[in-house]
Amino acid sequence: MKKYFTLLLSLLLISFATTAQTTIYDGETFSPDFWDLGGTPPNGADCPAGEGWLLNVSGKMDLLTEGLSNPFSTGLNTTEKVVRSIRAVNGEGWAGASLDVTALNLNISLTNKFSILVYKEIDGNVTLKLDGAGSQEVTVNYSTPGQWQKLDFTFDAANFTGSPTSLLVFPHNQGGLTETIITYWDEVTMYDASDNPTVIYNGNDPVSGFFVDGYWGPNGSLNNLCTDVFPNLSKTGINTSNHVLRFLRAKDGESWCGIGLGGLSIDVVSTPEFSLMIYKSVAGRVGMKLEGAGAQEVYADYTTPNEWEKLTFTFDATQFTGNPNTLIIFPHFEETNITNLSYHTPMYIDNVTYKDTSTSVSFPTEQLVPVSYQVYGLSGNYITDNIFKLKNGIYIKRTVYENGEIKSSKLIINKK
Repeated sequence: MKKYFTLLLSLLLISFATTAQTTIYDGETFSPDFWDLGGTPPNGADCPAGEGWLLNVSGKMDLLTEGLSNPFSTGLNTTEKVVRSIRAVNGEGWAGASLDVTALNLNISLTNKFSILVYKEIDGNVTLKLDGAGSQEVTVNYSTPGQWQKLDFTFDAANFTGSPTSLLVFPHNQGGLTETIITYWDEVTMYDASDNPTVIYNGNDPVSGFFVDGYWGPNGSLNNLCTDVFPNLSKTGINTSNHVLRFLRAKDGESWCGIGLGGLSIDVVSTPEFSLMIYKSVAGRVGMKLEGAGAQEVYADYTTPNEWEKLTFTFDATQFTGNPNTLIIFPHFEETNITNLSYHTPMYIDNVTYKDTSTSVSFPTEQLVPVSYQVYGLSGNYITDNIFKLKNGIYIKRTVYENGEIKSSKLIINKK
């Protein structure tokens, strides 16, 4: 009899000795408003009061990424490389890229038709614009979400007095967005009077012009230094969620730049362990700091560039005289070399959680052998005497032992 209950206790310990986990951020259900913290933004940009960083950067960043492996190599477009453009939820419709077409010596009377392949998850307008010796915009509707679609644009030679010098691509030229979206485009093609095609740009070539960067990204930040809800660009490995938090680390930024969240009340005695998932293109330390009624910084090493990795940070309650109210995350804390990055580097964070280690389910020693269990809801209603049938949640467990003793305890079921 005693052997049987010892084995049963071991099985229960394996199945139910869990801790209560509280989610601070997951980009889906929990998305508090993090604020930007410190550092030197690129190109001498400044930080207007209450607006986050204003990054006056013409370049690819992560808003326009060329030479990206085609993530949807199906249907009309099976090419190896494409262009990815990220459109901010409150961005202007004319954000995009400008291609230098001066060398083509375009004669719009003979070459007035152009096409482009586009992929996005929502329908919406795509605009091409020719500039120089005149100007004209032509807009076509993309209507096949989740598929590559070829869009044709026809220009009117009467709008030009000579050869246009720029071709601008606006991948989502309309408002009304409810979240930041990702667009992909490829194979910009022109056609002569006999409808013979000539590809003038594809994802394998660099943009010969510049990024049209005149729009405001989320949080008042031109290039999204901190974006609380951002599309997960790498739904692989341990993180396949739809949204994450994006932080842009300037290559010459201070190591302590990052994101912060106030208004918390963390009991470090019972909840000393925090964790997060992080994704970046470079290895390096990640820092986490609790402030308020004391302060402590804890670090963990990110070692898997271009993969999601879960990092754990354990705080020491003796460093605090009460409950800290502020959490700060430093996505790339390399204090030995402030200018340690080759490029302004986007970094992604998700699933910020902490655990209550004081509520682990504990069991009596072997001397007190249980003979029966009864599980009740928090309102006092009887549920079952079979712990294995319980769903995730918090319960009251009533245990009767061989010596007649009866104990009640909190039971947390958190089946992963």
